[in-house]
Amino acid sequence: MNKKIKLILPIISLALIATVAYFIINGNNSTPKNDTIKSQVTSTNKNIKNNNKGTIKVIKNFNSPELSNKKTLRIYLPYNYENSNKSYPVIYMQDGENLFDTKTATYNKEWKIDETLDNLIDKGKTEGIIIVGIDSRDTTRVSEYNIFSSSNNYGQTKSAKGDKYAEFIVKTLKPYIDENYRTLKDKDNTAIIGSSYGAIISMYTGIEYNDIFGMIGAFSFCDNINSSGMKNYLTKNLTKEKMDNTKIYFYSGTADFAYKSTKDAFTIATNNDLKDILYEEDNGNHDELSWGPKFKNCLSFFKLLK
Repeated sequence: MNKKIKLILPIISLALIATVAYFIINGNNSTPKNDTIKSQVTSTNKNIKNNNKGTIKVIKNFNSPELSNKKTLRIYLPYNYENSNKSYPVIYMQDGENLFDTKTATYNKEWKIDETLDNLIDKGKTEGIIIVGIDSRDTTRVSEYNIFSSSNNYGQTKSAKGDKYAEFIVKTLKPYIDENYRTLKDKDNTAIIGSSYGAIISMYTGIEYNDIFGMIGAFSFCDNINSSGMKNYLTKNLTKEKMDNTKIYFYSGTADFAYKSTKDAFTIATNNDLKDILYEEDNGNHDELSWGPKFKNCLSFFKLLK
C-alpha cells in the first residue's frame, strides 16, 4: 500500500472517532425556533411555598399576512399545562417583549406577568391563564398600534395600520392559538390588554371585534397621535349597544403623561352609561413598574380569579 495512504488512514480514523464522541457527549444542541423554554425568573414573593413555574414558549417569525411582516410571540402556559387536559382563558397582550423578562424589555423593565400568575396559581386564586404576548418593533409600533396617521418633526408621515393589526390578531393569531393550545375560545374567556399605544390598539380591537373579546385592559391610554379624533371615536363606539357584556379596565398613574387621556377615555365610557368598567389610579408613572402591579387587579375585575 502506498506510504502516503498508510499515513492518512489513521488520521481519518481519529477524526471520525472524535466526531462520533462529540455527538454522543453533546447531542444535537441546535435550538428550534419554536422551542419551549422554562421561565427562568425566580419569584421573590415569600408567600410562595411550592415555587411552581409556568412555561414560556417563544415563537419567532410568525407570519402576519395582514401586515406583510413577521412577529415574535411569547406564550405563557400555566404550571402543569403539559400534564393536564384543562382548557384555559386567553389574554392577548401587546409589547410582548416587556412582559416576562428584563433582558428582552425595551427599557429593562418588565410587567412580571409570569411571576404574578405563578403566585396566583400557588395561592389557589386561579387554575391558570394563557398569555399570548406579541412583540412590537420600534420601526412599526406607532403605525400598527394606532388608527390615525402620525407625522414627526421632519414632516414624515406614518400611515396608521391599526385596523390591519387588529385583523391580524383576530383572523390569523387567535385561530392559530385556538388550534394549537387548549383554550376556552368564547368571548367570556378572551381578553386583550395593552399599555400606552398598546392600550389604544387593544381598545380599538376590543371594540371592532366585540363578538371576540369580552374583556379590555387599557393601561395608560395614550391618545397623543390624534386626541380629538380618538375621543370622537370612543364617543361613537363605547356605547351600551356595541359594548354589551364587555368589561373594560382603565389604569393610569398621576405622574404619567397619559394620565389625563386615560381619565378622559374612562369619562367617555361613563357618560355613555357603560356599567361594567373600572378606573384605578395611584402615583405611578408611564412604565412597566407601574402597570405590572395592577395586572392582578385587572384580572380580578375580569372575574378571572377566584
